Amino acid sequence: MDLLRRPPAWLQGVLLVVLALAAFSSALPNRWIWDDNDYVTENPVLTEDGGLERMWTEPSSLPQYYPLVHTTFWIERRLWGDDDAGGPNPFGYHLDNVLLHGLGAVLLWRLLLRLGLPGAWMLAALWMVHPVNVESVAWVTERKNVLSLLLALGSILLSLRWAEKRSPLVLGAAVLLFAGALASKTVVASAPAVTLLLLWWKRHPLNLRVVAPLAVMLVLGGFAGWLTAVAEVEHVGAEGQAWDHTMVERCLISGRILWSYLGTLVWPAKLIFIYPQWDIDVADAAQWLYPAAAVALVGLLFAMRRRWGRGPLVAALIFGGVLFPALGFLNVFPHQFSFVADHFQYHAAIAMVVLLARVVFYTAAGRPRAELTRYGAPALLVVFGALSFLQGRIYADEPTLWKDTVARNPGASIGYNNLGRMAYEESALLRRQAVQPDVTPEQRQRMLDRSKELLDESIELLERSVETGPMHPQALNNLSQVLLGHRLDELPPAQQAALMARIEEMLKQALELAPEYVKPFVNLGDLYRRQNRLQEAIRNYERANELNSRNMRRLAGPQADGRVPQVCINLGVLQLFAGRPEDAIANLAHAAKNSQTAIPAAINLVWVYSTHPDPTVRDSAQALRWAAHLQASGSQGDPRVLDARAAAYASAGDFAQAVQVQRDAVFGAMRTGQNSAAGRMRQRLELYEAGQPLRTRIGLPE
Repeated sequence: MDLLRRPPAWLQGVLLVVLALAAFSSALPNRWIWDDNDYVTENPVLTEDGGLERMWTEPSSLPQYYPLVHTTFWIERRLWGDDDAGGPNPFGYHLDNVLLHGLGAVLLWRLLLRLGLPGAWMLAALWMVHPVNVESVAWVTERKNVLSLLLALGSILLSLRWAEKRSPLVLGAAVLLFAGALASKTVVASAPAVTLLLLWWKRHPLNLRVVAPLAVMLVLGGFAGWLTAVAEVEHVGAEGQAWDHTMVERCLISGRILWSYLGTLVWPAKLIFIYPQWDIDVADAAQWLYPAAAVALVGLLFAMRRRWGRGPLVAALIFGGVLFPALGFLNVFPHQFSFVADHFQYHAAIAMVVLLARVVFYTAAGRPRAELTRYGAPALLVVFGALSFLQGRIYADEPTLWKDTVARNPGASIGYNNLGRMAYEESALLRRQAVQPDVTPEQRQRMLDRSKELLDESIELLERSVETGPMHPQALNNLSQVLLGHRLDELPPAQQAALMARIEEMLKQALELAPEYVKPFVNLGDLYRRQNRLQEAIRNYERANELNSRNMRRLAGPQADGRVPQVCINLGVLQLFAGRPEDAIANLAHAAKNSQTAIPAAINLVWVYSTHPDPTVRDSAQALRWAAHLQASGSQGDPRVLDARAAAYASAGDFAQAVQVQRDAVFGAMRTGQNSAAGRMRQRLELYEAGQPLRTRIGLPE
């Protein structure tokens, strides 16, 4: 700030925000990336009636219970509208992240001024433009970080003021901001402890009147943090072999994490979204150096606190303390991929950046090193800002992010997994589009050819994911699912048997790594269904529903029903084969409540009520009710819907209507190239024309 000759305070604050906009402007045109679908683009509570209330009262309605963050998304969903693709417009969300980050720097500057640090503006600015912050600012999902830090800094500022003035209103405001910070991300639970350390540093009397309110806040924050740690295991899925470390191993991990983060703060030249994972070996003496050096450094700073002052010790304690939730002592879901991530140190980095900058640019007495302060600090701002600008481009969209990740870290199993997932999703979309009535045969063939190319690419990427991450249950499950659904039918019987054996082995391995992982149970059910292992398939489907329901009950109460809709459809079909039509109807009715599975579930219900061989199961009135539901669903032109509706009319004795609807079904199937289905529909048409209802072996058409 020497070059600016101390402009007024308001202008200094504006300059910080403008600097944030400049350094992170490359993130403003970015699209959505990893987890943004769960938090924003596909989050129903942001658009459904009563969603704002649900996000505060139903923890299970959110991917993580940070209701204040999702409240900002709820507001933005209405403020920023949709983009040309029909989804939420990402620009406003990115802009708000940058603005919140800039405002956080303003509060940091005011906090450093209150603490009496020379060069407070420059110190705050250096932290603000540091490239390690790009991950938090450029990633919409990490609104958790930028919002919680802003509120936590406000709470610390007011807590320091209250310690001096003892105003109940100031204390109340500090508590309110702290509660808002916790409702944004519980990593800020340590904020009251940070306040106590800052008061100790400044030798403020720590009597009971000062300590008691902060201690109460700290306990409340600790409780909120504990709830988050429990949810990370039970809801997010951070349990299994990937987190099965002894306490000694966790100490080795924590020591290396601390030095890794300090290294990227000092030299932020090779930042990666997913860093290489470390092998932990208690027998490797070199790995003990990391925690030993960390303990030795804190001991040295404590021993030298009279000579060097308390500041360096306080900075080190804040850095380690704020990082504690991500040091490996608690199970954190991303630790299965890497023990470190830039966004984990967003809050903690402040202490080290300020300490390191103070050591470089100021003497122990607080006087600036003239040449370094005048030229070095602004030059470092420019370098950090340029690096942050370049780093922001990596987050342009999900494919760009993951391609950059695997290029920089060829062992990043999750990168290959997500690239494979995206290729598979694009392949599936093309397959769905290819059967639309308005697609010409030439267009259909091009779509199917491209879909096949993407499917091959997906399998190749997922194979690479399993190769680089044999302890990665998601990769094992995803590869199994794609092979099961799209590669088996291309092989001769002998090779099919070998591939099914491999799929079963991979799914069981995924469950060994993550016993509470629901999806492998679903895919095992699909596999056993393909192999006509009926009872094993049913057991795995039921186990998947049981696990998901148990997780839902933990979060939303004992009445929560966590049965997976698509699983309920598959399970219902198998229960019909097993002679359990009542259970089948119950599962299909549950699936019919979900918008994603309502139509296929309703189709099956129509068939069961119309054609089941047991007259006590058949119910023409119910068949017609579900047929009317299908007619009102907007899928009247779907041949499958027409086929089922015709069966309902025939069951009720309305053969004229059945014939008319069945003819439409036959023609619709022919138009979309479903020739074998059209043939079966034609046989049913002949039956209705003869005035006979359809009866099936289990309640479903052959």
